[in-house]
Amino acid sequence: MARKGRKAAEADAAELAGEGRRQLLLADHPRALHQIRTIRAYAALGLFLVVAYFSHQAGQPLERMLTRALEAGVVGYLLGWFGAVMLWRQLAQAEIESARRKIVAALLEMEAAERKGETA
Repeated sequence: MARKGRKAAEADAAELAGEGRRQLLLADHPRALHQIRTIRAYAALGLFLVVAYFSHQAGQPLERMLTRALEAGVVGYLLGWFGAVMLWRQLAQAEIESARRKIVAALLEMEAAERKGETA
């Protein structure tokens, strides 16, 4: 018997429990994953270059300058990742709410059209 991953086992357990709901993930969003990766890269590269520039202007030796710039790049990567995920969580929720409102409006229009057809 093949071993299942944790997510597959949780999905099977939820299905057996009759919870047909699926969790929404940013990794499944068509644009979010690409943009999160891009923001992380630009944040890391940008902070790396800024710290390298200022360290060079301060007259730091090459080894110290590159070490500080590399550390700043890692911090920029993490901050960019955090910021992008927080931003995309809000955007995804707004997209879901917008889609929900459109569906509700369409259902109300269909209901009104049915009522109009019954009275005529």
